[in-house]
Order: sequence, then structure tokens, then C-alpha cells
Amino acid sequence: MTAALALLVPAGCSAERPTLVQPTTTAPPLGTVAPTTVPLPERADCVTTTGPGPGRAVLVPDVVPCVAVAAHHRISFVNQGGEQAELRVGQTTLLIPAGAELATEPAGSLLVGGPNRILSGEATVATVWLVDAAENPLAGSQIDLTSVGPVELGQGPADVTAAVGGPPVPASGSACYLSTLEGDPYSPLFTFRDGQLVVVQVFTPGLATLSGISVGSTAADVVAAYGDRVEARAPADGDPARRLFVFLPSDEDDQVFRLVFDLTDDVVTTVRFGASEIVADQPGCGP
Repeated sequence: MTAALALLVPAGCSAERPTLVQPTTTAPPLGTVAPTTVPLPERADCVTTTGPGPGRAVLVPDVVPCVAVAAHHRISFVNQGGEQAELRVGQTTLLIPAGAELATEPAGSLLVGGPNRILSGEATVATVWLVDAAENPLAGSQIDLTSVGPVELGQGPADVTAAVGGPPVPASGSACYLSTLEGDPYSPLFTFRDGQLVVVQVFTPGLATLSGISVGSTAADVVAAYGDRVEARAPADGDPARRLFVFLPSDEDDQVFRLVFDLTDDVVTTVRFGASEIVADQPGCGP
């Protein structure tokens, strides 16, 4: 049954959004782990996932993927086989009918910090490494029009790396590219154009604006905090479940910047800031 399953985990460029919980690694103990011939991987061997997700890693015989996730990330399993699949995720058993997809609760409510085996019978079919939110060097940072903590618009990848004093931010030779704090599933998503940081997207609860708005805040919270200084807009993709609240600064020197709250079902799922001409509708590197 291993070859019939696909594991989906969060990835930065997907349109789907996670269920939101405050970051935590507190969960029921896993108990006795079933016997397995597959050793637990090192953290460096895991693929780190960022953003709201999910993306896909296919499970195949003799290949046991490892993914590192944040506490607020959900994990979805797709059964591509012809029979029902049974998986154990922490203390939870998932029964997935043939051809069906089933999503878990946020990982922080299911798993303990560190590596967790995903079991099918006695076999390990994947490892999910739950990363402690405290490992994020930006934990607790404040967001404003031009910065999150020590990370500021206009910096290059090396500048961001030096500012956070933590994991590197990989660079690219492209005119426009996306990057993150390497190995950190709580990392913001950075857009660089011509070598300079122009947009930052924050997906993690706990990083708030001066007015106290963060991922997980409601539409009512945003309106109460900003009043008529935010403008409601429909998203470029036309998704009826989403809407944008765009903060319009009053200071003339700040008119080239925008602070955008991206909401799904009236809950903030992304806070982003950057150059006014791109941050609302095209925060990445599209046309």
C-alpha cells in the first residue's frame, strides 16, 4: 500500500491556506513506536516546507520522505490505490478510502517536536519533523510597512541573512525570485527583484503589526484596528472565499508602500508588505 499513497505538505507558492493555530509543539505522547527497519532521518535530510501549502511528495517503495513542518501546517494524505489505506499519525489513525483525500488537524496538535514516524501497519511510510516555533529567528518580531523585525525592504539576500543572524537566504541569478530562511518552516516568503527585497509575506501566527494584527486575526479585528485606513478588495484570482484589506498610509513618504491582509473565510492567513504597485495583486514573480 506504500506506493499507493501521496503525502501533501505545505509549500510556499500554493493557493491553499492552512487551518490556523498558535505555534506549539505540545501534543499527546506518541507511545511505543512500531518496529521498523527504517532509521529516523537527520533534520538536514528533511525537505523544509514553508507558507500556507499544501504541496506534494509521492511515497514510493523503498523511499521514505522526510518533511519539516511548522505547528500550524496541516498534512493531507491522498490514497491513489485501489484499496482502503490505514495510517497512524501520532496517536491518530486515518482510514483513507481508495481514491480519497483526508487532511489532518494542524501538526502541532498531533505530533511532538522532532521526527515523527507516519506508520502503515509496522512500516514507516514517511517522517514528519515538527519544528519548534522558537527556532525561528524572527519569532515575536513586529511587522510594519517596510520591515519585519530586522528584515527591511531594499536589503539583498546576504543583508537579510546577516540581519537575522540565523539561517542563510539563498540567492538566485534571476531578475526576480522567491526565497526563504533556509530550513525554517516558519520563514516568511521573500520576493527579490534586481537583487533587492521588494515584498515580504508572513504566514506564521505571532508576528503582529503595531496595531496587533497577525495571521489568525479576524476581519472584524482588522477593521477595529485600522478603520477607514484599510480598503477592501477582491483578490486577483477571484476566489469568493478570499478578500484583501489593504492599509493605505497617510504619510506622504510612505505612499510607495502597502500593508496587505489576505483573508480566507474572514480570517487573516497572510500578512504582507512591500512596494505598492505589486504587493496587493502580484507579490511574487508573475507577469
